[in-house]
Amino acid sequence: MLSTQQLPEVPGRSVDLVVIGSGPGGYEAALRAAKSGMKIVGRC
Repeated sequence: MLSTQQLPEVPGRSVDLVVIGSGPGGYEAALRAAKSGMKIVGRC
């Protein structure tokens, strides 16, 4: 999924992906992103 909205910069915190939900799709998205070197934040 792509977003056209830019979030404001937060000093001291930078992430590449935010995963919302811990179901099969969220788990797989977080796993693949982490394996590719992305910095992620998860929210269940």
